[in-house]
Order: sequence, then C-alpha cells, then structure tokens
Amino acid sequence: MKKEDIVGVWRSGGQKVFDKDGSVRSQRGPTPGCILYTADGYMMVVSTDPAGVSPDDPARMTTEQKAKAAESCTAYCGPYEFDGHTVLHHVEVGLFPAWAGKTRVRHASLEGRRMTFVRSEEHTSELQVTSRSRMPS
Repeated sequence: MKKEDIVGVWRSGGQKVFDKDGSVRSQRGPTPGCILYTADGYMMVVSTDPAGVSPDDPARMTTEQKAKAAESCTAYCGPYEFDGHTVLHHVEVGLFPAWAGKTRVRHASLEGRRMTFVRSEEHTSELQVTSRSRMPS
C-alpha cells in the first residue's frame, strides 16, 4: 500500500476484540464514526457507540449520562506517518488529555474499499481489529 491509498474519509465498519488465545472477547457492528487521512499527513478520528446513551441535549444530561457518552467515544487528531503497512497516529489533542503527545500504532491492510486496522497495545492482553469502508469522494 502507498500513502495515497489511505488518504480520504473512512466510515466505521465494525470491530472485534480478541484475547491472546484467539477467542473473541467482544464484537460490535458499525457505529457512527469516521477517520480522515489528508494528503499532507494529518488525521482525525471521531467514533461513538450511541447504544444506551441518552439522545438529550448535553446541557440537560446528567453527569452519569455524560460519562457514559464519553466512555463510548474515541476522538483525537494529529499528524500521521505511514510506511505501507503501519500507521502511526501522533496525537496532538484528544478526548482524553493523557493521549496528547502519545503515538497510537495501527497495522493496516486494504482490500478493495475496505481497510482493516489491527491494534495490539503492550498494556493489554487483547488484539483489536477494526474495519473501515472508504467514503465516496
């Protein structure tokens, strides 16, 4: 894959989380969200899982409802690097301030209009596989 292959907007296509033994820990279908890669090397992602979250105006939500909404959201942006197989997201700002200055690693593969990201974090025993579909341009 080339950098040009990932440039664009990609819609969430579902996610599976595996334990180290290969068994599926959790699985969910597509949720509202997208990731954007620009040709000049910037990215942003916003993804939510609205299941069980109140659709109320945030100004009227309880602290518990807001916490549940934040727990189901991934949002960050910053420059990225791509070497043909691995995408490095260098987080500048995100929903969780502790992510700023960190690098999030994703191994990417492309099949047609579907890209698959694999993430394995050192501090967990899980493997997360997320698929995304290219948005029409």
